[in-house]
Amino acid sequence: MHLNQRTFPLLKSLFVLIGIVSFSGSASGQGSSPPEKLQALKFRDESECGNPLYLSQLWFGVTGKVIEVINGNTLAIVLEDNTKKRVSLAAIASPSLKEESGKVARKALSDLVLGKKITVLVNPNKADAKRIIGCLTGVTEKLIEMGVVRVEQPKPYTISGYTVCVYQQLEAEARTAKRGLWQ
Repeated sequence: MHLNQRTFPLLKSLFVLIGIVSFSGSASGQGSSPPEKLQALKFRDESECGNPLYLSQLWFGVTGKVIEVINGNTLAIVLEDNTKKRVSLAAIASPSLKEESGKVARKALSDLVLGKKITVLVNPNKADAKRIIGCLTGVTEKLIEMGVVRVEQPKPYTISGYTVCVYQQLEAEARTAKRGLWQ
């Protein structure tokens, strides 16, 4: 069987899912480990957002170095093979650069990623596109917490429902704390 760059991550995800199913079988008493010795995984806002292990898709990681930050939710990366890609962060919107808050958002994103190697999680069907929409774990959450971007309804199949729910929870916290856009 020939494994190409796209096949390997899919197979890896399949093995992870098999491990999760095996783990859940053990947790229900069908395996050899007693249930009292198993430690359940806990995730942020799991009670409101569900468990990401059940709600996620098979994501593909696109890794590159950030060479430009275009605005508060768009950047450009260069891959190891010198291919350039434009990356839009899924489920967030940044104010226009004509507004001071748009400049603040771009600076915040620049401070977090410019010149750094990042991995953007994208739908495997879209990974080869010149312009991709994806999730930059940790960075997007920080932008939302700071109140420099707002959460918006994502395009279909660009991000998991769990992640959007967490983003909405973070925006609610930023609004309550009156940070950034919510002052």
